Amino acid sequence: MNNAARALPRFSKIGYGGDYNPEQWPEQVWHEDVRLMREAGVNMVSVGIFAWAMLEPAPGEYDFDWLDRVLWLLHEGGIAVDLATPTA
Repeated sequence: MNNAARALPRFSKIGYGGDYNPEQWPEQVWHEDVRLMREAGVNMVSVGIFAWAMLEPAPGEYDFDWLDRVLWLLHEGGIAVDLATPTA
């Protein structure tokens, strides 16, 4: 098995989820978001779709700290991530 195949998530069922835009909400609600996702059976979300302004707040200045935190939280909740190509 090659490295790319090992990196892909393995689902025992079809992925169920949608877009998740945590950057549009206070960080204090992210834990509840993940809890509600799990309760609804969500097992995969797309993240970062409209996040470019937060990832590059000024030209040449990058901030991935918030994204690292939300990716870790989703991972801990057992939710896979489809990382989007961010736009403004």
